[in-house]
Amino acid sequence: MQQITLDCQQVQTLADFYRLFSQKFNLGCGFGANLDALWDVLTGEISLPVHITLRHVRNHPCEADLRRIIAVMEQAVQETEGAFSVRVKDPQPKQ
Repeated sequence: MQQITLDCQQVQTLADFYRLFSQKFNLGCGFGANLDALWDVLTGEISLPVHITLRHVRNHPCEADLRRIIAVMEQAVQETEGAFSVRVKDPQPKQ
C-alpha cells in the first residue's frame, strides 16, 4: 500500500495544498485543482491501495477548505471500498 503524508504546515493557501497533492501523485499540469478533480483522481486515476495522512489541519488558516477536501476523501473511502483511506493527524494541544 502506498502511504502519502500531506503536511499542511507546508501550505499557506488552498492552491498550495492542491499543488502539494499534485506533486505527491505526479499528476502534472493536467490536474484541475478542485474538489471534482480530487474526486476523479482518488476514485480512478491513481493506483490503489493508497493511504493518505493529513497533518496539521486543526487551526490552519484554510481549515474550512481542508475540511471540505477531507469530506471528499472520506466519500472516496466508501466509493473505493477502503482501497483508498485517509487519516487526519493533528498534534495534541498543549495544556
